[in-house]
Amino acid sequence: MTQEEKTAIPGSWRSRFIWILAAGLLILLGAEVFIHKHPPFAWAGTYGFFAGYGFFSSVLLVLVAKGVRLILMRNKDYYDPHPDR
Repeated sequence: MTQEEKTAIPGSWRSRFIWILAAGLLILLGAEVFIHKHPPFAWAGTYGFFAGYGFFSSVLLVLVAKGVRLILMRNKDYYDPHPDR
């Protein structure tokens, strides 16, 4: 199975999907100017705070997961320690 067959979105739609997603995110970020917020903290009321918070939180989550993977990773022959049998 090739890498192209493993993906959920076919190659012809992948680029279009990314552009539509990016456009939607930019529209939502632009709409934030017109929304009256009641932030619990002063810095939570800054423009684009929740977008940045979500982005950096997801990046941090991926980095932590990569670190945990290094700790929990098993050897290649964990389930079959004697492949020549």
